[in-house]
Formats: sequence, C-alpha cells, structure tokens
Amino acid sequence: MNFPIQVSFRNVEASPGVEEWVAEHAKKLSTFHQRIVRCRVAIEMDHRHLRRGNRYLVKVLVSVPGGQVVARNLAAPVDPEKLQVAGRKVKQIEIGAGQKELYVAILDAFRAAGRRLQDLLREQRGEVKLHEESLAKIAEIFPGRGYGFLETAEGRRIYFHKNSVLHNAFASLGAGATVRFAEESGDHGPQASTVELVRRAHQRRRHGRAA
Repeated sequence: MNFPIQVSFRNVEASPGVEEWVAEHAKKLSTFHQRIVRCRVAIEMDHRHLRRGNRYLVKVLVSVPGGQVVARNLAAPVDPEKLQVAGRKVKQIEIGAGQKELYVAILDAFRAAGRRLQDLLREQRGEVKLHEESLAKIAEIFPGRGYGFLETAEGRRIYFHKNSVLHNAFASLGAGATVRFAEESGDHGPQASTVELVRRAHQRRRHGRAA
C-alpha cells in the first residue's frame, strides 16, 4: 500500500539512510491498518535530555479515514543492553554507535505507532472491551518530562507517557488519582497504552445513557 511519507529533521543531520529506515517502517504500518492516508515523522535532537535520557525525540503521526494516531519514542532513559539488542537489528546498515541510538529511537516510535493503530482500528470496529482495562493509582508523575508511573492493587509499577492519557487530561493528573488503564509490553517493561481518569470515564458513560 502506497501513501505519502514526510520526514522532517531538527538539529539532526538528514541522511538517505535514516530516511530509508523511516520509509521501511512506515510501510510496515499498513499491516496494522490498511487505510493509511499519510505518515509524517519528525526527528529532533533534544539537548536538554543529554544527561537524563534519550537524546533523540521521534514523533510519528499517522492519518487514517476518521482519525489519526500520534506516537513517540519512550521518554525513559535507554537501557544500554536493549540498545545493543536493537542495534543488532540494524547491523546491515553501517552506522556509528552514536547514530545507532537514532535508529533505535525511530524503531521505538514506530512500534508505538503500530500499537496505537491497532487500538484505533479496534475502536473503529467497536471491538474495545472494558474487561481489558484495570484500575490503578498514580504513584509518581513528572509533568515537565511528560510521563509518570501507575501502581496497581498488586503493587506493580506501570510506566505511562502523556500521549497515552485520554481526553488530553495529562495536566489534570496528580499523585494518588485513580485511573483506568490498558497495559501492554514495552521495550523497557510494562507500560500503559491508555490511561483515563475514572471520574471522566464515569461521566462519559453517564452522558451516554442520558442520550
């Protein structure tokens, strides 16, 4: 399936190898949703996070009829062992160790985009089931960095990114708040694919019944 792929760079030198890597993974998104209209990818170097986590920020925006998904690579620091494992997947491309991190960040963002496309397609088909979700409390949240951690009733910690929070409600979250979430396996451990304040979920269902 052919669709336009747009790549932009900010504080990162553009290269045919990187664009080819992006195009390769963008085309693979059609396995998750067969009606993709376009894909836009923004790659930038974030100098503020040189000491805290990933140096590269990759944003993938995929448009489909009736909606779109936005995904980013994880804001959590890169695990050197996972970087090495992922690096072996791009060993056929001769790149330096520094640029390898960029390829891994792109791969991470596209994996997230694929999961979001699957969720969107299931939602469009009416296949989303409430029993797939669980309740948890906000254990920690870092508004300036755009992520936080949930704590389940069993005491497990689940990473979540602000892009996973429904209704653009990340700014409304605070430690101790109860949320409903759907869990998935990420490259760095368990993470939440969706997070929703329980009060918002209740209000939405109540309004739906009233209608």
